[in-house]
Amino acid sequence: TKRIVFVSLLYSGLAFLGFVLWTVGGVFVLSLSEISASDEFAQAKNIEPQGFVGFLLFLMVFGLIWGLAFLRDQSRFIYVSSVASYYFSSTPALEGRSDVAGAFSLALFTHAGSIALGSLIHTLFTLLRMMVESMETESRQSDNAAAQIFACVARCIVSCLEGIIEYLSESAYAFMAVSGQPYCESAWNGFLVNLKHCVKFIFAFQQAKAFVFLGVCSIVAVNCSIFYVSAEYLTNDGYLIDSYAGPIIIVIFVTIVVASVFLSLLDDIVMGMLICVAIDMDLNNGRPMFGPPAFHEKLAEVL
Repeated sequence: TKRIVFVSLLYSGLAFLGFVLWTVGGVFVLSLSEISASDEFAQAKNIEPQGFVGFLLFLMVFGLIWGLAFLRDQSRFIYVSSVASYYFSSTPALEGRSDVAGAFSLALFTHAGSIALGSLIHTLFTLLRMMVESMETESRQSDNAAAQIFACVARCIVSCLEGIIEYLSESAYAFMAVSGQPYCESAWNGFLVNLKHCVKFIFAFQQAKAFVFLGVCSIVAVNCSIFYVSAEYLTNDGYLIDSYAGPIIIVIFVTIVVASVFLSLLDDIVMGMLICVAIDMDLNNGRPMFGPPAFHEKLAEVL
């Protein structure tokens, strides 16, 4: 359904608005610090957040990461819940519809606590990774080889744990959208479903990531080409540009950000659809009974 695209727009706007408000609040909190004139430049100031101000800044950083993670996970749940309603309302003879409004209601009221818990766990691992990366940066500036090795190994371990939590959260939200169970039970049951259908899940995820990567690269190439042709031939302002490197870098950056917002939902949709198919097969002796007619036509060709 095309309505799912507006979910990405809505939550991207909410994340941007939240970041702007957080920035304004951070300036106000930082103004409570001890501010003195700098000895190097007359216009510069030394800002030293101490005591309670430093604690407030830490809480603000923690709240920002948790808030953005909560918005992202809530949008993920809406995606997979919409997929689940579409799949289980469809039959081999009738194509169903996705209940996006119902998915919003579930995300905002019924499962808001579970989504907050999942985003909190991911936030804690994100902060842990940031601290380990800071420790690794400091160890590189020293001559202690043992500290550098320890910091590098710690960063790898924390990054792996963060990736595991990320994957478990995706499967938890997908299973939660189908079963209605809380976060911890959904994470465990989703993991078991993934484990049982491991080969199918890995193959589908690799295909989804490949499509997302190719899609982003294609959009970047098209936008850069349009920018160059427009500047060089349509507006005839190419002679005013000494180098296209800077503008093209900006075009690439903006295109990747915007394209990722819309194409990244494909991973969540694939996860939601796989969980639905796996649960359907497990409940019906290995033969899915739900799903749209096109799905069953392709399945009949394969089998």
